Amino acid sequence: MPIVSSWPLAAGSQRYVIPAFARQLLAADRRSRDCYPEAMGFYGHAAGHAMQRSPAEHEEHLLLYCVQGRATLEVGDSSQVLQAGTLAVLPAGVAHAYRADSRDPWSLYWVHLSGEGVADFLMPLLDDKPWAVLAPGLSPALLADWRSLLEAGTPGFEPAALQLVAARLRQVLVHLAWLGSRSSQARSRLDVSALQNFMQQHLQESLSLEQLAAVAGMEKFHFAKTFRRLTGQAPLQHFQHLRMARACEWLDAGEEGVAVIAQRLGYSDAPYFSRQFRQVIGMAPSAYRLLKRG
Repeated sequence: MPIVSSWPLAAGSQRYVIPAFARQLLAADRRSRDCYPEAMGFYGHAAGHAMQRSPAEHEEHLLLYCVQGRATLEVGDSSQVLQAGTLAVLPAGVAHAYRADSRDPWSLYWVHLSGEGVADFLMPLLDDKPWAVLAPGLSPALLADWRSLLEAGTPGFEPAALQLVAARLRQVLVHLAWLGSRSSQARSRLDVSALQNFMQQHLQESLSLEQLAAVAGMEKFHFAKTFRRLTGQAPLQHFQHLRMARACEWLDAGEEGVAVIAQRLGYSDAPYFSRQFRQVIGMAPSAYRLLKRG
């Protein structure tokens, strides 16, 4: 059972604690057992809000998303100010304390979460750190995701409603990871969008890693490592996927033969193109064209 703040709810605030029987349903269901909430809420203008948990008291993971005002977070010897647009990620077992600023108390969304695969959802947020404070900002889409998560909670804890809550929690986590990757790209020397545009303009060529690194203005091995960190794919793998995605468009759009499409993409050997297509898409180009869609 998560140890939840007993802060008295003000107007517009909300606290939703999922009881043990409902958490057991979530943990047993294959659709939700990887990641599900144990408690969640929104505290608006939370004057006097403060909490402290030891490692033994913090058995589940916790996200704190500040949307207004300020608070101080203490973890070990570190003290950080949480302000609008920042997110604290506190995995299970991390002792911590936080308190609202006395002059400008924070408003925040929060969720305690567990599950067999929850570490996989938190991994892109933590980036190999034991805990983290991130700055995903206050995008309307992210705020809508948090509101949607709370709106899914129902007093009766019906199984279908619980699944909706779990699904919306996963949406929040995936959105946070996506915003984090965008932020990492912005801080990197590597302009991934510009490089992707270059790849799109040269799909008919057999680009090399050296060529792509030169376009990026980086040393080859550092470029490859940075690109994989930011996109999750090796540069040449990403380029191959773009080529095969274009091949799919042309196969869907018309009656051009496979050999013609291969040539348009710079493949002089149509069988080799077909093997590459099968490797990425999972079937031969001719089989892909016969698929019935819609």
